[in-house]
Amino acid sequence: MSQNLGEDEQVVPDAVNLVSGSRGLPDLVLDTGMVNKAAEMTEIDLTQTGACRTSCGVPASVPQTTVNQDELILAQEQKIVDEIKASTPMIGSKTDLKPLQQEFANDLVYSSKVDQLQKLYSHMRRTRPDGNCFLRGFIFSYLEHCIQHRDELTRFKKYIVDSKEELFALGFPKFTTEDFHDTFVEVLSDLESSSSLDRVESIINDAGLSDYLVVYLRLLISAHLQKNADFFTFFIEGGRTVEEFCKQEVEPMYRECDHLHIVALTTALAVPVCVLYMDRGDSDTAAPHCFPEDATKPLIYLLYRPGHYDVLYKAEDATGAGGGASSES
Repeated sequence: MSQNLGEDEQVVPDAVNLVSGSRGLPDLVLDTGMVNKAAEMTEIDLTQTGACRTSCGVPASVPQTTVNQDELILAQEQKIVDEIKASTPMIGSKTDLKPLQQEFANDLVYSSKVDQLQKLYSHMRRTRPDGNCFLRGFIFSYLEHCIQHRDELTRFKKYIVDSKEELFALGFPKFTTEDFHDTFVEVLSDLESSSSLDRVESIINDAGLSDYLVVYLRLLISAHLQKNADFFTFFIEGGRTVEEFCKQEVEPMYRECDHLHIVALTTALAVPVCVLYMDRGDSDTAAPHCFPEDATKPLIYLLYRPGHYDVLYKAEDATGAGGGASSES
């Protein structure tokens, strides 16, 4: 399916309509039961996902007050989503770490860790807090690296081109998978001829293209987990199979990425990543975790705060914290 990468997001069909009813790929439905998940619903209109806004079809036994309360919750969640969409791009401009320092100025634990972070990392980019922040931060940083290292762009494009048949073999639906795949390949081909940072920013901030890339990365994660189910099954809680975990926690949009997602993606793509975990732990610094755990020269640096990832840039003269730093995964 050929698409003009220069046009606006309406050119690319909504991912919701492409995965509906296919394989085990769940519809890109929303977690409407939790207000703190509202930020994970950007770019998808509730009316397009099957989430009902009205009381139509509600059994007579359900009190109208309950229905009205549910409608109010949905309306509030949508309001939050709209505010986030209006104020936060999917990938932000490159800035120094002063905004982060200001954000935690009144928090002694976090402000101390930000101070230490600034000794090794000079800049950052904010990502939209929509549940896809790890994957968007990852693909932006990796494409930024690829346009500066043409051999890496060539390698990555070959991997993506070849991955389609592997997904078919695992039972992913041909029509929808091919559409996501072909868009990904077109993006990489576009960057081969117009490899500018502005173009990468434009692609990741284009809702249609960006969502297509994220969906396909989710399929690649799912494929790696399922191909190596004998290993990963020991790390999945709740008595679920690897396939069930993938259908519930990996393939749907707006599901946050955790340790297993990151291990699977970095291993499948052979792209080393260093995640700096900043929390309220005893350490006085943000703890670096490298994926894979023996990585000494990560290509990508991400800052993790509970529930969210942003892109980090190492200071040019800094050493350690990823490249040669102690790490674990």
